[in-house]
Amino acid sequence: MRDGINRHDRLNNPESTAAEPLLWEGQEDYLRLVKNIQVGIVVNNALGEVIYANPRAGTMLGMPDRELPGKTLVDPQWPRVSEDGAPYGWDEGPLALAIRTRQPVRDVVVGIDNLIKGKRLWFMVSADPELRADGSVLSVTCIFFDVSKRIEAEHLVTAGRNALREAALHTQAILDNMVDAVITIDSAGLMRTFNQAAGPMFGYTPEEVIGQHINMLIPEPRKTRNDGQRSHYQDIGAAHMLGRPREMWGRRKDGSVFPVSLAVTRYPYQGETTYIGLVRDITDARRITAELQANAQQLQEMSQHVLHAQETERRRIARELHDELGQSLTAMKINLQSSARFKGASTDEMLAENLLIVEDALQQVRRLATALRPSVLDDLGLVPALRGLAEQTATRSGFAVHFHPALPDRRLPPDIETACFRIAQEALTNVARYAKAKRVDIDLFHDRDDLILGVRDDGCGFDVAAMQARARAGSSMGVLGMQERALLLGGTLEIESATNLGSTVRLRCPMFRPTNH
Repeated sequence: MRDGINRHDRLNNPESTAAEPLLWEGQEDYLRLVKNIQVGIVVNNALGEVIYANPRAGTMLGMPDRELPGKTLVDPQWPRVSEDGAPYGWDEGPLALAIRTRQPVRDVVVGIDNLIKGKRLWFMVSADPELRADGSVLSVTCIFFDVSKRIEAEHLVTAGRNALREAALHTQAILDNMVDAVITIDSAGLMRTFNQAAGPMFGYTPEEVIGQHINMLIPEPRKTRNDGQRSHYQDIGAAHMLGRPREMWGRRKDGSVFPVSLAVTRYPYQGETTYIGLVRDITDARRITAELQANAQQLQEMSQHVLHAQETERRRIARELHDELGQSLTAMKINLQSSARFKGASTDEMLAENLLIVEDALQQVRRLATALRPSVLDDLGLVPALRGLAEQTATRSGFAVHFHPALPDRRLPPDIETACFRIAQEALTNVARYAKAKRVDIDLFHDRDDLILGVRDDGCGFDVAAMQARARAGSSMGVLGMQERALLLGGTLEIESATNLGSTVRLRCPMFRPTNH
């Protein structure tokens, strides 16, 4: 069964077979016109079989027209596809539709592989059925035009559009993943694109700014100047000036103003000039720059302080050597000279006095050495050194010092031990000078991998903000020194205090440095 007509019925019905070709053979003038026309014409019977084809049809299909009668255009040798590339079934397409519906089918694009050229050609096909008196299909005339160039051009245009769409999506994806804001404006100053990074920076969504003037992102006092700059660039065409990043101010949706770095380029688009602005929020950069400048200033002041402290310490050591150790040695020298001059003096008395002088000199040497570098820190470690410091401070200063160590029985790295000792030493010195305290507690323990050193007193307290301001101004170098030591350890130094509630200095740093392999 094909198209609803049984092949056996056709062979036994002379009116619908042998007689029908004779109708065409008698129309010579019509056939002469059909042979010479430059469109393909194929006449098919109700089964879809060719009963006539003009030469142009044979050329288009890649087969001599004399060989086409008896064939059907749904033959597998002519794979047919629709305009979107989907293959037609044997009962689909203009011819089958005209036979089935007995209605004309107009201007359907069909792709057929040409047998001779070996490539796919595209045809615009129309099928007109001729009906018998009883309404059945006598024949179907198919007329088709070669529209391959048009379809190929449309395919190229479609491919080009798809490529442009993909390129646009790719470009937009790149812009949306940039850290910096990218904004494009036209020659009238209206924003055309607004990437994802620009949203959080300015506080707007793209829908809120697209089509709006760029001035909504610029603080009021700078709008006129910015318009003037843009007009100036537009007038003189100084493209090299556009590319130079410059610092200016941006305005967020909430009205807040923040510093930005802006680099502008321009390019022609659809007959007019478009500007691309690359905007970077430099708030953090400025803050970091200011902090670096402040740190550099502090470092310079600390260097000067170190030099001054070195000279002060040298003078102190020289004075103590001269005044104390020098006096002891001078007294011993006088005693030795006296024993030589006054032979009647008691030898035992002179020896005892000299021994006392030597002992006093040794104590002075030990005190000087301990002040410069306590040997117990190198020999026994941080805990014994801090315990000795607490005892000495309590003896000299008149307040009670309680030391609470809670560390594993393991030596710490030398730089950590030294920093902790000097921070505790500086904190105790400040308590002795200013706090008027009765009790000081020194805590030393670990919190997981962090070392915690705390020095707490019950003294009069102080204004922490004012003290830190003095430290930044270089008037409190002891505090800067403690902070610098904490920073070098990769840690932090916290200072807490309130009037009449005492104060706390707390160091937190890694207990052990990572080992480099």
